[in-house]
Amino acid sequence: MSEGSRLFIVLTTLPSPGTWCYGSERYLSFLIPTVNECLRKQVSEIVLVGSKHEQRNVSFQSSIVEYTNEDYKESDPVDFAAVRSKSPVDEVSYEVDKNDGSSIRRIYVPLNPITKEKSNLFTKNYIYPLFHYDTSSTSFDKEGWEYYKEVNQHFCAVIFENYKPGDVIWIQGTHLMILPSLLRECIPQATIGFYFHIPFPSVDVYRMVAIRKHLLEGLLGSDLIGFQIFSFARYFINACSRILGLSGHQSGALKVDYNNMAVRIEILSVGIYPLQILNTIAMNGILDKSLNDRRLQGGKKIILGKDRLDDIEGIPQKLAAIETLFEMFPEFLGNVIYIQVVEPDPDMLKSEYNEKISSINRTVGRINGKYGKLGYNPIEYIQGKILSPIETYTLFSMSDVALITPIREGMTINAHEFVVCHETGKPGVLILSNFAGSARCFGGALVTNPYSAREMALSIQQALTLDQDEVTQRHNHNLNYTLTNTSTIWTEAFVSDILKIEKEKAVPVNADVEPSERLNLEFLRRECKNYAQRIVIINCEGTIGNETEFFNIPQLMDVLTKLASDPLNIGVYLLTSKSKEALEPFAQIPGLRLFAEHGCFYKENDTWINVFPEFLHQSNIENWRRTVDEAMEYYTERTPGTRVTFKETSLVWHYMEDDYVTYQGKELLVLLQSVAAKYPIDIIQGNNFIEVIPSGVNKLNAVRKILLELNPAHDFVFYIGNGIQDDNIYILLDHFSQSESKVISCTIGKRYSKYYIPHKSDIIRYLNQLC
Repeated sequence: MSEGSRLFIVLTTLPSPGTWCYGSERYLSFLIPTVNECLRKQVSEIVLVGSKHEQRNVSFQSSIVEYTNEDYKESDPVDFAAVRSKSPVDEVSYEVDKNDGSSIRRIYVPLNPITKEKSNLFTKNYIYPLFHYDTSSTSFDKEGWEYYKEVNQHFCAVIFENYKPGDVIWIQGTHLMILPSLLRECIPQATIGFYFHIPFPSVDVYRMVAIRKHLLEGLLGSDLIGFQIFSFARYFINACSRILGLSGHQSGALKVDYNNMAVRIEILSVGIYPLQILNTIAMNGILDKSLNDRRLQGGKKIILGKDRLDDIEGIPQKLAAIETLFEMFPEFLGNVIYIQVVEPDPDMLKSEYNEKISSINRTVGRINGKYGKLGYNPIEYIQGKILSPIETYTLFSMSDVALITPIREGMTINAHEFVVCHETGKPGVLILSNFAGSARCFGGALVTNPYSAREMALSIQQALTLDQDEVTQRHNHNLNYTLTNTSTIWTEAFVSDILKIEKEKAVPVNADVEPSERLNLEFLRRECKNYAQRIVIINCEGTIGNETEFFNIPQLMDVLTKLASDPLNIGVYLLTSKSKEALEPFAQIPGLRLFAEHGCFYKENDTWINVFPEFLHQSNIENWRRTVDEAMEYYTERTPGTRVTFKETSLVWHYMEDDYVTYQGKELLVLLQSVAAKYPIDIIQGNNFIEVIPSGVNKLNAVRKILLELNPAHDFVFYIGNGIQDDNIYILLDHFSQSESKVISCTIGKRYSKYYIPHKSDIIRYLNQLC
């Protein structure tokens, strides 16, 4: 990171200085003081970017915010086309708050209240449940998705207006999952990190997300993505492989190959700021308060459940476990109290709140009616308010057992806080759900299944009856983890990794090769107008199509027609690995020249010509095709979801991404490599396919034929490709660029080519500049 650079930390909502955060924002209470402490020496300035925090009263009745169309007018959406073209964005306003005496500056993103509310509801009601394995309601809200995108575009516009070269951007929040790709498009050189606080689901669950590709591609705009535990990272890599067909690496350095760049994956479990909690306890006499409260309970054992009113927290399951505990172990009646705190979700609709809280009220009343007696209720129930830090830490300090058993969660901050609150007092026992990321971190906790009331009851009974030595041993184990894996360590580790990436970007991997630069639209338009004998070569795979289909056919046909009809373009070529039949729709465009099957067949004036007859002698093909065909058919019969495609010159084994299928594909590849030792064939391994072609038949030779034989009298060459074997073509084009011809070669994302464009969706826009 260069001197004078800044770190942008992008959060959905920025709390005011000193504000106590709650719910999904709790980690911010520890992040901000941590950032101010550990990063001020590494960067010139820390910039917090987010929308303004809505101050809510701790009582639920005043925390519900409802907006109507009569109260506010919709703001105009951000002109994102202007953002992408790096032009000024009209009417992008924001509020800057410089913190006095510190190195932290706040930039507030202005969001229309209706836009923010609808985006939050989309995240809360659609993304959040599915990512926590709640598939009971998977109805997709198209309007909410539009608001979600608009919020991300507003954030992008504000960051774009404030960004300076060398700045590093760290994004956090499920509300901003497509922001990395938006920033990548308008600030291609930016170094971007994203931290994923919630669980990432398995592929089978993630497939239910209607916008699954959009979210993955949005996150993959990052240089670095952090997850709480390894399984979340593994699920993400699997999703990228199976849904986007990308190459993911789960051994060694974790990464996903995307747009010719490696997106790195890190495992960094979030922590808390223990000193902040210990200072609060000491300054407010919390230990004395907790001891006094315990005396008022008559020495009874206290179990604490502190949860947000959310299905994910598993409150009904906890109450069922407590009831089962008293059924199985009646000796605990009168000696054990369960305190259930239910904090409201400030974003929850009042009708939903009333329905959920009524159900809990009925359950608590029934259990207390069944097992209670004069002067004793087995369940003490606190609801309808958000506890202050003092109230929270007092409850944690006075409790013997913390029951933290969400049905699915990333990292539960409550566990860290409970452990620290017992640092100087009597040790406590932690019970965690085996579906929470925390269970992988706290080795001294008892781990239980929240879906089994009996198993939870047995875990509670074990926690209540452990001898003091074991309680102390388990507590010390948990305390050691909490004190050594703090929010400071977490922040320093993530920022250190992303700063390394920033430094690596500044140094070319090969000093003899200049780094790619983004192709400027105006530059392309201006350059092509200076020449009258132009060649345009479009390598289809990875640009305007994949191995099986073409993209945006109507727009593509239109721009190809204009290119082919321009008299200054002496040759417009489509180069593809597909069969001749697949190119027939494009054969209707006058003047367009086609190369099929890796350039083996060339069509001009309605006639297909065999370009490489020396490589396609019939007897040679028959010899190896028979052997390869048998091998592919063998694995096809034994591997569901696979098939073989027969082309005139090659055979292709297609497969769907799956652990077993991938294993079978590797076995087939080994077998084919042994065949290649005996016959003149080449093997191409791409996204979900393995193709065998004759040696010498390749797109490199086709490009060489275009430049040297078909159109030798050219003065300008535009080439765009994104294939897995394009590097040699760029080397060839570099050689031609040293002659009198002007050569502009580019790819999608940074690669060996001199120029690049950010995304496949931009290709039509660039091709139009050549018309």
